[in-house]
Amino acid sequence: MEDDLFNITINFAEKTFKPRIKRSQEGLYRNAASYVENKIQEYRKRYPKQSIDTHLSLVSLELALELLKEKDEKDSIYNQIGILVKELEENLKK
Repeated sequence: MEDDLFNITINFAEKTFKPRIKRSQEGLYRNAASYVENKIQEYRKRYPKQSIDTHLSLVSLELALELLKEKDEKDSIYNQIGILVKELEENLKK
């Protein structure tokens, strides 16, 4: 079964994690871990004297900003769709 639970091993932030996940989500977990590790490496290069905690904090902030930006963009698109639907409904009434 595709959604059977199993354990995987992922490494990032100088740690090993073994989450129990659905088989169908394995790629998503591995891609997320790789993405976070790449961001950590970027901050390590930029701020080599800072601790892993600082790097993780900066990655967390960056990811939160990305999510909020995407949410704002989605909200804007939904608002535009709403306006277009209202215009379409008004034109169909004519």
